[in-house]
Amino acid sequence: MKITDVKVWLVEGVKYNWTMLKIYTDEGITGVGEATNWPGSQIVEAAVKDAGKRIIGLDPMKVDFIWTKLYRDLNWVGPYGASMCAISGIDMALLDLKGKALGVPVYDLLGGAFRTKIQLYANYWFTGGGHNVDDYARQALEVKKAGFTGLKFDPFAHTNYFYGEDLDTNLSLTKSQQNKAYEVSKAVREAVGEDMDIMIETHAMLNFKVAIAWRND
Repeated sequence: MKITDVKVWLVEGVKYNWTMLKIYTDEGITGVGEATNWPGSQIVEAAVKDAGKRIIGLDPMKVDFIWTKLYRDLNWVGPYGASMCAISGIDMALLDLKGKALGVPVYDLLGGAFRTKIQLYANYWFTGGGHNVDDYARQALEVKKAGFTGLKFDPFAHTNYFYGEDLDTNLSLTKSQQNKAYEVSKAVREAVGEDMDIMIETHAMLNFKVAIAWRND
């Protein structure tokens, strides 16, 4: 069996595009993978197209060989970022393809099943309203009503999303900003109750001093 083509699509999401890809073979077996990262979906798309050309004609069953080849081939443009997104997406697709070819689920290729079910938590559930206590509490309650037993969110998002907008920032937060994040987090907890898991995301936007202070609080 040989790889004949690799196609990639940008699928519109709530805020950013999802980067999906599909590997085709001469035996008609295909594999699907995801190479999504944000922002820069078009950069990842280009990386997948370039990486895909490098594996045409190869045996898709040699998953580790192809991973290593791509890692070495793309090393000079950086063994991280868009390159690794592309390699990861192709790796997923190859495992999907190999599982189909062998007639086994992918988890059997990764050491076998460990559990029969997993907990699903809600992420990116805060899609409307303002960054205030009432809107966070209202939408968190909707998440619980939908049946989720856990949720993740970033209570600092309203204050500290620089991503290059302020190169002088030290990723710190004023006391009032910290208080607002605390009140938002408290409102979410009170809305969903004690029996729901809550995960706090910071998107690497806190400096060491603030992060330690929050851990201690």
